[in-house]
Amino acid sequence: MVKKKQCIYCKHSYVANSSGTTTSLTRHLKDCTYFQKAQDDEFLSGMSVPMYEKFEKYWGEVSVLMSIASILDPRFKLKSVTWTFERLYPMEECSSRVEEVKSQLKSIFEKYFNLFKDVTSSSTPPQSLDEPNPQGDDFMAYLNSIPLETGQKTELEVYLEEPIHRSKELKFDVLMWWRQHSSKFPVLSKLAKDIFGIPITTVASESAFSAGGRILDDYRSSLSKDMVELLVCGSDWLKSISKTTIKTLAQSAKDEENLDIDVLIPDKSSH
Repeated sequence: MVKKKQCIYCKHSYVANSSGTTTSLTRHLKDCTYFQKAQDDEFLSGMSVPMYEKFEKYWGEVSVLMSIASILDPRFKLKSVTWTFERLYPMEECSSRVEEVKSQLKSIFEKYFNLFKDVTSSSTPPQSLDEPNPQGDDFMAYLNSIPLETGQKTELEVYLEEPIHRSKELKFDVLMWWRQHSSKFPVLSKLAKDIFGIPITTVASESAFSAGGRILDDYRSSLSKDMVELLVCGSDWLKSISKTTIKTLAQSAKDEENLDIDVLIPDKSSH
């Protein structure tokens, strides 16, 4: 079912993405005449323009990484990227954007291949000298001396041409899948492990830098690095404690305080 939302400027309906992203809204606002008129307002434009620029910045940086990660999921591969882009961008842009992602992935794979090109040969144990070679040493030496054909498919091409992995598991472990297929895709499996290890958001790191900026100001610039680390970590730990835990600690402290008072000032009625 196609979901539609209403623009607060022109009151017209536009198709909303089922993925929850705001790209469809951004595309609608480019053609919305009422929104363009609102840009003439200094107050509104002062808020909307920086928000739009920040959105474009982060989406431009994250979209390729998310697409590559989706391709390296054997359940989706290029199917998910094509399906998603058709709902995010105009149809005339989909093919070029998919090719851009494939080009980026191919470029990364080539760098990994040049870095780990000896993995394939080293992963195959050498034949023992005591074992006879049924085909003859001279013939095998001849085969090894023949350069690889230029038309030979890479691991990435083989992976993309294979059908998608249909899994019925509710919690599919993609890293385990790559570990099980590392002998077939020795280089691509290393690439997948590194891609899936990248945090999908920069909020945590940027929040840490913001916290550091609030601690080290013009009046507290002489703090040692150990003290700054203690302040940042302590603040983060305190914020992570739930309200229930804080109430429990407060109640425990209050009970201990009352207990101390009862010990110091015994009840006169007991005498």
